[in-house]
This record gives sequence, C-alpha cells and structure tokens, in this order.
Amino acid sequence: KRWHKIGFERAKRYDYAGAIAAFKQAYKLEPRAVLLCNIGLAYKEWKRLPQAHRFLSRCTRELPAAATYRARFQKLLAATLHQLRSGSFAAVSVEAAPAGVVVAVRGFAVDETIPAPQTVWLPFGEHELVFRLAGHVTAKRSLNINSAAATRVRVELKPTPRITEPPKL
Repeated sequence: KRWHKIGFERAKRYDYAGAIAAFKQAYKLEPRAVLLCNIGLAYKEWKRLPQAHRFLSRCTRELPAAATYRARFQKLLAATLHQLRSGSFAAVSVEAAPAGVVVAVRGFAVDETIPAPQTVWLPFGEHELVFRLAGHVTAKRSLNINSAAATRVRVELKPTPRITEPPKL
C-alpha cells in the first residue's frame, strides 16, 4: 500500500502516532506539501498543538496557491494559532549562530529538529533545547515556561577544539 493511504487508515482508527509515521514515510518518498498538511492535521487531532502549528505553517507556505484545499489548511493553522495563544503555551524565539544550527526540543520527535532562527510554541513547564551543528560543540539550554510571555533563547556554538599531535622527537 502507499504510505499516505496507510496514514489515513491509521488516523481513522485514532492512531495518530502511526498516521504521522506513515505520512512522514510518504513525504520521504515523495516530498509533497499536502503530506506536511496531513502530519499537521494528525498532530492537531492528537492535541499536540506546537507540532501541529509547525507542520501546518510549513504546509501552507509550501502548498501551491491554486491548491483546492489550501484554504482549509489555512483555517486549521489559524485555529491552531488561536488555541496556542489562548492556552498554556508561549512562543519561543530560537536563535543561534553560526548559520545552520538545528535545535532539538525534548518532547518533539527525534526527526523534528528546528532550523534556527525560528519561533516554536511550547507548553508551560520545563523544556530542554539541544543546539547542534557539525564541527561545533553541542549546547543545551533548559527553559522553564510559566507564562504566555514570548521568550527568546540565543546560543552561539563554539567550534570543536582541534586535537593536535604532540611534536615528534
């Protein structure tokens, strides 16, 4: 079977984790924006609003303007954003240097890193952000969100120290 069909079947059974995995597999094989929309919708149905927002934002940016379902996903994105703003969530601006840093957020799937700079919504509570870039020392930041106030996290990664051989005698 095609992966997107498997995703729809799993979503009908309320297996949102399975549906998301199937839609991600379909996207790997054929990267179409509508598959990002399906991932976002599954996250929204699963009540994982920060992840839903990330995928719905990306899908609405990448969908062709003439796509017949574009308006539907824009409405879903607007509704998700409204829920985030009126719920126990805060917008976190994630910034990093040098260019190319990706950020992993504990609680998000391992394959859902965030390219910096970007804003991500996080629920109230403790969070760990891990900043990575090849050739640089990984940095971790803990974040305690206890209000809806926007937060900014900025990290500058240091190059990995070079190990030099001692001079030969």
